[in-house]
Amino acid sequence: MWEAVYNGSTADSILLTESIDAINMGTFNFVGDFESNPLGHFEYDVLPWILYGTSKSGSSTAHTRAMDALTSGFYTNASPSERALMLDLINSNMSMRGDGFY
Repeated sequence: MWEAVYNGSTADSILLTESIDAINMGTFNFVGDFESNPLGHFEYDVLPWILYGTSKSGSSTAHTRAMDALTSGFYTNASPSERALMLDLINSNMSMRGDGFY
């Protein structure tokens, strides 16, 4: 399932692509239904975005993306045990890359 991200909500909004806005463009979701499977969505859709961004031309860092994810409604609406697992996934994966989160 692909996300489509636009730069506004009016009729003249444009689709954000790598050449227009590589940081905010949409990405592919393997587990699109985060309501019924928040951990699957996090592990297969959000975590790769945190680690690698949306494209090679994006300029955000893994730390910035991790903070964005950890302050999003998706994360804050998860149960405490789900949030703990998400944080562990972030830290263990970033540590393997040599840039641990905490």
